[in-house]
Amino acid sequence: MIHDPSFWFLISFVIFFAVIGKKAWVSVKNALDQKAKHIEKDLHDAKQALEAAEALLREQEILNEQTSEKAKEILRHAQLEATRLKKQALADFDEFVKSQEHLLEERIRRAETQALHDLRATIIEASFEAATIALKKNLTPAASEKLSDELLASLSSSKEFSKFLKNDV
Repeated sequence: MIHDPSFWFLISFVIFFAVIGKKAWVSVKNALDQKAKHIEKDLHDAKQALEAAEALLREQEILNEQTSEKAKEILRHAQLEATRLKKQALADFDEFVKSQEHLLEERIRRAETQALHDLRATIIEASFEAATIALKKNLTPAASEKLSDELLASLSSSKEFSKFLKNDV
């Protein structure tokens, strides 16, 4: 075995690693330790980033929920306001229609009153003309004139005739 080259190769290999391996092992160990620390730091940073992202997600979900509730509230308020405005518009329109009806009724009443007044005046004029013609045929001009004057005086002093002319009869 001592004469076997493999034996000496093994011995030299062990000595080489005993002398150089110790220094190399320290360097490798230091490099691995730094790499482990770097990985730990990256894991810690990733964990913090994950926690921050989760917190931000929760905040956004809460904000989204609040915004959704606000939007629903605004929509409800808008619907109520639209209903109120519709009712108000209908009430205003009804009031306008009633006022227009009242104005038209007043115009019709005035037109009827004026028509009755004009009709009464026409009837009086026609009656007076007919009476005048009948009296002229039957009476002398002096008697006719006297009768017309008495009739006019009687009519102008009559309360019923005044009411008749004022449309109160």
